[in-house]
Amino acid sequence: VAPGGKAARVSVGTIEDRAVADGAKARDLALLTLTDAGFLDIEERPKLTDLGLAVDYRARSADGHTWLFLLTGAYSTTRPGLKKSDVLWRSLGLASVLQVARTVDPGRDDIGPLVILTTDIPPPRSAGGRALGAVWGVGLPVHDVCVLLDPDAALRLAVLGSGLPHSTVPQGMDSTFARASTVRIENVRPPDRPPGATEWDGAVYQQRFDDLAATGAPVHGEADFVERFNPSSVLDAGCGTGRVAAELAARGYDVIGIDRDASMITTARALAPRIDFRIEDVTGVQLNRMFELVLMAGNVPLFTPEGSNDALVSGCARHLETGGRLVAGFQLDRGYSLVAYDASCTAAGLMLEARFGTWDGDPFEPDGDYAVSVHRLPI
Repeated sequence: VAPGGKAARVSVGTIEDRAVADGAKARDLALLTLTDAGFLDIEERPKLTDLGLAVDYRARSADGHTWLFLLTGAYSTTRPGLKKSDVLWRSLGLASVLQVARTVDPGRDDIGPLVILTTDIPPPRSAGGRALGAVWGVGLPVHDVCVLLDPDAALRLAVLGSGLPHSTVPQGMDSTFARASTVRIENVRPPDRPPGATEWDGAVYQQRFDDLAATGAPVHGEADFVERFNPSSVLDAGCGTGRVAAELAARGYDVIGIDRDASMITTARALAPRIDFRIEDVTGVQLNRMFELVLMAGNVPLFTPEGSNDALVSGCARHLETGGRLVAGFQLDRGYSLVAYDASCTAAGLMLEARFGTWDGDPFEPDGDYAVSVHRLPI
């Protein structure tokens, strides 16, 4: 706590560096986080024998109040945390038991509000997200959910650890879900426009990503995803202002970017003049060369003229080498379904190879609001 009673912002970068340096996983990182947030007398795996359960940590804040902490998730290639349904429901069940115990015996000093520490949370509009939201908040079974390494979550924990009023910083479902829905690159949406219209302003569109990058949020998830396949060549179909193409080129990939909107290509050429950017409509283009991977990264299927999605996918497929991949990511809440997209891919001779929920490679959830699909042209 800083002088004057204000909660000091926790140095999340320092915690992460220490965790990585020590080969630490989520449990070690959580303990570091609680310590740096100012919690005292931290106990690991305390048992509540009369309730038949245990939590991961119990600690006291500076004002002497007891807090309980449940940890879900692990830092590994797949770290679903509360996104995994069985983990979510088990956590909510434990939270409910603790809430009843506190209500029956409010004088117990070995039980306090529960905070869940996690590596990931479910999308707010998913079934898991709605269930979590129903029990999340001050006075509810889950006081707060804090995503490890999230600066806002670290600040909220510092406030709790200091014993300051909870209103010092935004707390609870709305603030964390809002952050979770903005820091991922797949949730940076272009503004709506009429079907078939092309009145984009490339500079305004690019500013959205520049603003996101300025916050320190990762903005190259699509390029990271493409690197999984290490393609010899990439066609960025519907490249917009060339953000992804420029990043791939910077990493040494042979890439061409095409978009039907002149303003987008003008901005792309200004930002990365050495890349081959062309004003072309994917639905009818013929580039007279093939690519190992074709990418549609920016909700491209959502902004093609109505009735032309088959032509869009066909335009991508005819530029694939045998065994090549079409990778596309788009929102699922804008009236275009995966069923329709998969049907277009099948018609173009492509087979579904894999599907993910984010560009980070998180597992796909049928009730999620985003999908990254990988289709392949059979050998």
